[in-house]
Amino acid sequence: MKNISIPVPPYIASAYKRADEKQRRDAQIYINVWLNAFFSKKSPDERLIAILKKAGAEAKAKGFTPDKLDELLKGDE
Repeated sequence: MKNISIPVPPYIASAYKRADEKQRRDAQIYINVWLNAFFSKKSPDERLIAILKKAGAEAKAKGFTPDKLDELLKGDE
């Protein structure tokens, strides 16, 4: 990752400095997701499909199967 600087109002800079590590990490994730969407040349549908494909591939790589999903869903009933 690379760092960039973006001017923000003083109250946001102060709030960020006062935030704990989890709040800062959450803010960074949110801002990265927003910037990625803002600068993306793909449509929202294309981005969603890419996310779903990536999630499916990661689940499969970790051994998550449709049968395990059924087991989890039945456990909530």
